[in-house]
Amino acid sequence: MKKSRILIGVILFYTQISCHVDKKYDYSTTFSLSDFPLIEKLDTVNMNCTPFLSIPIRMLCMDSILLVQNRKNEFFLQRYSIPSLQPKGIDCIAFGHGPEEMLSVHRIQIQDSLLWLSDKMGQSCMGYHRSDIVNKADLASVRKVHFELPFYDISPLVDSGFVATVLHPEHKRLSFFDFEGNCYATKGEYPDFGVKHSPLEQIESYVCEISIDNKNKRIWLFYTLTDLIEIYNFNGDLIKRMHGPDIFFPSMKEVSMDDGYQKVSSIEDETRDAYFCPLMSGGKMYVLYSGKVFTRARPLSAYLLNKLMVFDLDGKPFKCYELSVPIFTFAIDESNNVLYGLSFDPEYHLVKYIL
Repeated sequence: MKKSRILIGVILFYTQISCHVDKKYDYSTTFSLSDFPLIEKLDTVNMNCTPFLSIPIRMLCMDSILLVQNRKNEFFLQRYSIPSLQPKGIDCIAFGHGPEEMLSVHRIQIQDSLLWLSDKMGQSCMGYHRSDIVNKADLASVRKVHFELPFYDISPLVDSGFVATVLHPEHKRLSFFDFEGNCYATKGEYPDFGVKHSPLEQIESYVCEISIDNKNKRIWLFYTLTDLIEIYNFNGDLIKRMHGPDIFFPSMKEVSMDDGYQKVSSIEDETRDAYFCPLMSGGKMYVLYSGKVFTRARPLSAYLLNKLMVFDLDGKPFKCYELSVPIFTFAIDESNNVLYGLSFDPEYHLVKYIL
């Protein structure tokens, strides 16, 4: 009897190992750091001028302007001339409910001749002429779209409205909206690796950021709680699913609150951070990578990242930069081959790298 128990224990042990090893996303390929042909260390370079920053959260280089998005300020956007980094015009895009105001700015994106600002709280996007951003002291939008559904992330598409990841269990991976804010299609399946999630767990486990490759009409998704990258076409069909470099899966748990509401929480020592701030620039896809494990005791500096991965537009690893000063977001000035990054250790400041 004792030998039987030992045998059963050994079988269960190896069964668990086998299940862990065999766990993978459907239709996925894997990659590791060793698949990047070049890993390059970058050191910051001195800047002649250090601009004043409020509480910045994102940036974008557009033409000769560096746009800095603030979290706490009377206005959401600051503008600086490149490469001098001298202030240009006045701060713009006020907080509020007015026709030219926003409740929050989630992301800044360019599509053809328009600069788009997305507002998650207001479920809207506002478009501005690019030339106005450069040449005018004050700004007026030329288009505002209010969406019928809440979104996590949203991006404009060439001549066809918007694509978004919608916070609703009945919607699939991608939802498509027209310029009136109406959803006309939802397509694509959530990633599946054989573990059953509740509807709320599925939404929270697979939050991701969108980046658009207009040349090839591709939609890239970068997941924040699993090291997964997906590429779709503009019709919402999956083209490629890449898992790496550390090969981990989302680890989130739905719990009941005392007030009767449900929420999804990270799991101590299991949940891991993955990809952040993807950016299409110069025919390549750039993204910050973490891989760090969630602990309640981890310092804020753990959210600063020093790995910047670069992929070609077919999804093939191209280069990995190791940054001497970790950052949480970045922008690329293609004309001068410069990367600007934001850090908050010991305080908010701008760093500069030559690519």
